[in-house]
Amino acid sequence: MSGIHSHWISGPDKENLEKVAEELKKEGFLLGINLTEKEIKEAARKYGRLVEVVIRPEIKITETHDVRDIREEAEIILKYGCTLEDIEYYLPGFHEPLKRNVGLSEASKMENFLKHLQEDSARMDALERLYTLSGGGIHSHRITGPDTKSLGRVEKELKKRGFLLGVNLSQDEIFKKIKEYGRVSEMLLRHEPGLTDDKNIIISHGGRILDSKHYLPGLEQVVTRKLYLKNFNDLKRCEKEYKRPDAKRSLDTLSHISRNIHSHTVSAANVKTINKIINALNKSGQLLGVDLPEKEIWKIVESAEPAGFCVE
Repeated sequence: MSGIHSHWISGPDKENLEKVAEELKKEGFLLGINLTEKEIKEAARKYGRLVEVVIRPEIKITETHDVRDIREEAEIILKYGCTLEDIEYYLPGFHEPLKRNVGLSEASKMENFLKHLQEDSARMDALERLYTLSGGGIHSHRITGPDTKSLGRVEKELKKRGFLLGVNLSQDEIFKKIKEYGRVSEMLLRHEPGLTDDKNIIISHGGRILDSKHYLPGLEQVVTRKLYLKNFNDLKRCEKEYKRPDAKRSLDTLSHISRNIHSHTVSAANVKTINKIINALNKSGQLLGVDLPEKEIWKIVESAEPAGFCVE
């Protein structure tokens, strides 16, 4: 309405009402007093503008996936002529989500974004940390489309791919989904260099391994490697990389310095799955603790017996 509106005002007497009207007129707010409907329309034509508003159909989707799946997610949305308007992350300790406008509607812009992301390691690391903190990859998008059918196709395909947790969820419903699907734990482990038994256990029980951390005693420095192992194909790729001479030498040395102690950040569908992983790792004799404070981790690392090793 371009700011044009009316008020019914009551007062103790006519004199005070006239003072109000006079002051509103001085401020430049007043268009008229006790106007008829016709007079109001004429004032609106003179002082206002008629605006045609076109509203595009939209939905809010809540998903779970890691950074590597951004391309596939965006391709599904763009394929049906829809626009990815924004993204919301849910950070622990904050009641309101962290929101960022995106406005992605073209494949070329998506490719440029992903290219810059791959070239800028600091930016990639920051985004990976956001995904990890936000329930291990849980986030929301507002998506607009040319019609409701297109939005329905996007919803159906995202659900089929396993990304979708819900549509148009309330804040409370999203936090419930994070509790149900977004369980993330840090598991402290000890085993000989090169073994992948711990990773096999985690993946076979339905967990995803987000990273691996090695601890350098004396320096109190942590070396973090991003992994994102979500299935056995990823694990095979990881094992293949371990067999390369340079990679094996580096990882063996790192393991020895860290006294064969490291941790994995593990995400799973729910608390029940996390508990199954914890029990299996504990039974294997590799687990030292779960979600330990940093001081406790360093106490365990520095009290462990150093392993002798030789760098060739």
